[in-house]
Amino acid sequence: MIQFNNSNSDETVHPISASTGQKNTNTSASAERIPSSFNGISRDRSSTSRVFLEKRQKDKEFTHELIQQLLTRSTPLRSAYEKSLRCNEALLKNGRWVTSYFFCKRRWCRVCSRKRIATVLRKYLPVLESWKTAQFVTLTLTTCTEEELPSRINEMKQAFESIRDRWRKPATQKLFPSPLVAVRSLEVNKIADRCHPHFHIILPNSLIAEKLVAEWLAYFGNKANEKGQALTPVYNMEGLLKYIVKPLVDFKTSNLQGMDLAALDVIFQALDSHHTVQAYGMSALKPTSRTNAIVA
Repeated sequence: MIQFNNSNSDETVHPISASTGQKNTNTSASAERIPSSFNGISRDRSSTSRVFLEKRQKDKEFTHELIQQLLTRSTPLRSAYEKSLRCNEALLKNGRWVTSYFFCKRRWCRVCSRKRIATVLRKYLPVLESWKTAQFVTLTLTTCTEEELPSRINEMKQAFESIRDRWRKPATQKLFPSPLVAVRSLEVNKIADRCHPHFHIILPNSLIAEKLVAEWLAYFGNKANEKGQALTPVYNMEGLLKYIVKPLVDFKTSNLQGMDLAALDVIFQALDSHHTVQAYGMSALKPTSRTNAIVA
């Protein structure tokens, strides 16, 4: 458990050593070491903060264990993995909150994955919940080998951008029902010895969703199986948004037993230079009259 510094200066607390990835034995394991008043939070109101920090500490411990295992491999991501060992290492007293000096913002880090989910919900959920007939689309291609994965991801993203360009060009706009408004995420699964990259997309209505699937199939021909594409109504927007931005490493997993670390490393490498969540044609802050008019 994190031990807090109760002095008035901006001193730091190091619950985990970045150099070794091991717990600092000088820190207390007891939540009772939290002072009666810290950052303006009284003991009566500190239980929520304590639970939050306990959860964050567990996330950090799991991430460190995962990184230590990944570092046993020969990987081009070694320096990035090592950098993540310093993620959220020091806590700075700042008003009422406990703020980290540094977040690595990597998808293998549980702490940063939780922050990413919260950011996406804050930015896009208000707009998406105004879509009363929203649709959830999955766009896929045939599976590929690990060696083919980087080029397959590039191919899929290029295809989506090509479709988007056709959608908004004046010469071809009349072929489409309305402007393309969407939130898209990129995900990669490992199936046996094959990789399965695919897009999850939230769209405002079935007309746009059906047209997007048709354009995808037309673009790829035999490489895209019609049965492999999915289109379903959205009933729980918040739950769905959390699902499409979920991390590759399941939050519910408490240990690394049975986890294919080699496959994870391959996927991390393939996704390293890509944004996995992108929005198209929508306000990221709040619903607007134009957005509502588009999806009505």
